[in-house]
Amino acid sequence: NPATAVAAAGVAVLGSFAVSARRGAGERKRASNVVCNFSKESQLGAQAPLGFFDPAGFCENEEKFKDLRAKELKHGRLAMMGALGMLTQSL
Repeated sequence: NPATAVAAAGVAVLGSFAVSARRGAGERKRASNVVCNFSKESQLGAQAPLGFFDPAGFCENEEKFKDLRAKELKHGRLAMMGALGMLTQSL
């Protein structure tokens, strides 16, 4: 039955997201006495005409920058899976 196969695949994908989210939850500890020369302008995605685009000032330090970047990737992947789900339902 194709519906059962699609449902099983969806459960497997959601399970893998849950496992990857649990793995990253405990890895946010960092030494406070380390000096870091973090520059947002030199990160991947900062392009020539605008540079690093953060008009609201959400990225104050490297830790928050990396956290927001990881969240952006996760939400983008979920949006792609949602779009794929909508396409398969229309067939």
